[in-house]
Amino acid sequence: MPFIISKNDTVCLARDFILGKIPRANATYVKIYLYMLALSGNQTEYSEIADALDVLESDVINAVKYWIEQGSMFEQDGAVSFTADVPKAIPSPTPVPEQEMRVQKSDYSSSQISDAVVASPALRDMLAVAEELLQKPLNPSEMETLYWFYDGLGFSPEAVLMLLEYCVDKGKPRLSYAEKVALSWCDRGLTTPEDISRYLRDSERKNDDIRHITTAMGIANRPLAAGEEQYFSKWTDELNMSREMILLAHEYCLMQTGKLSFPYMDKILARWAAEGILTTAAAQAEHETHRQKSKTPAAKGGEYEYTDIEQMMRGK
Repeated sequence: MPFIISKNDTVCLARDFILGKIPRANATYVKIYLYMLALSGNQTEYSEIADALDVLESDVINAVKYWIEQGSMFEQDGAVSFTADVPKAIPSPTPVPEQEMRVQKSDYSSSQISDAVVASPALRDMLAVAEELLQKPLNPSEMETLYWFYDGLGFSPEAVLMLLEYCVDKGKPRLSYAEKVALSWCDRGLTTPEDISRYLRDSERKNDDIRHITTAMGIANRPLAAGEEQYFSKWTDELNMSREMILLAHEYCLMQTGKLSFPYMDKILARWAAEGILTTAAAQAEHETHRQKSKTPAAKGGEYEYTDIEQMMRGK
């Protein structure tokens, strides 16, 4: 049976599926199966698959029926999924954890830190300004933490102070919080003032966009739920959608549903991204094209209407 390994944008098939089922299957059905397998986890309409593969939508429907009969797909609650039996002969690879090479705070001695501070005016200035930012004298443990940011994580003294300023501005002037932020930034490669400044500017721009969008949506008076934040991250980071495009998707959502629906907006934005539509002018033109097509007899015979909420959300 087929199985899926979702890692590094790669999908794999079991040997018995390739040797036993593919030779007997219609070539178009095989093409449709492989394409749907690559899209596994994404909600996609049959019409979109047909357009992408230049086949009839009826071919897609018949292919799905065929693979369900073969036991390679199954349908549940209106959604099509793949069987996921991993044969013992081909076990899924177990990731080997990377050896932790990062220097730990406990690796430093008090004398080592003292000697380094005495020898470096930059470190002395860093500790002095840190006391001003935190509004308290530093104890030995806190000095050790700040020195670890510098020597263990690779932050420059200026970057350490930017880190503390960020925490203070967040209303969390605690080194325990600064340590979490430092590890996160280090994993992102943000250890220089230039990289940190660029990251903070980008973050502030995204926050401004979200505030602008949520205000237009009428939900600015409440914090976003975790799922809503994930949608915004997907739209801005993965799909590269501007706030104008997100607001246009919101407009179309209201036109069809009469209410705010993040899943519905996500469907629209994902379609635009897949078709390379990244401007409001292009999106409006595409919307009008689909609207006109939906009025033709051919479109009503089998194609999904772009603006129909029931069809857009089919399979949920």
